[in-house]
Amino acid sequence: MFSKVVLLAFLILVILLGGLIVFTGKIFRKPGQTTGEKIDLIVSDFDPEDPRSFERISEIVDLGEEAIPTLGNLLEHQDDHTRWASIIALGNIGYRNKTKKTEISSILEKAFDDQDNTLRMLAAAYAVSLGNKRGIPVLIESLKICEPTRYGEPPTLVCGEAVNTLRWYTNQDFGFKYESSPEERVKAIERWQDWWEKNRDQLEWDAENEEFQS
Repeated sequence: MFSKVVLLAFLILVILLGGLIVFTGKIFRKPGQTTGEKIDLIVSDFDPEDPRSFERISEIVDLGEEAIPTLGNLLEHQDDHTRWASIIALGNIGYRNKTKKTEISSILEKAFDDQDNTLRMLAAAYAVSLGNKRGIPVLIESLKICEPTRYGEPPTLVCGEAVNTLRWYTNQDFGFKYESSPEERVKAIERWQDWWEKNRDQLEWDAENEEFQS
């Protein structure tokens, strides 16, 4: 039976990679090549015009914890596709390695103020799914952005992904629906904000049930 984290990871990958089958081939390792060099080589092959080029993210994930420092630095890369790949890779390394969840969720905070709405929401969603409650207010702010996400086919909405993650990991539902009127969405967002302000200090991560409890 899939856990919440595994299910969310699967859904995010299906949505963002457009249902593509993830490449599972072994990483080509040159003698003496550092982890950073391996990641740079893979990233250099990314082509926005060729979605299949992003299947190589799985090769970065396969590098495991040794990839974390380089991926953390790439969160500040000027290319948004590179930052996106770094978020995806970090999140999935965190799912695989429970001992690195806290470290990775903290590193993802670098992207909480990313200029790209999709990347900001995605980083917060992964952080929250790894037990970092500091991603919750970022997701609440993302409820104000009902524009299509990038990197998905067909695209979903930023606010839709944000509210789904909030509901999943907090067991709260304040009636936010993207198809509602702007006035109704504002009221729902205010209810989320009020809940956060009242509960932020006592929220604790329940690792067994993979959810926040107050």
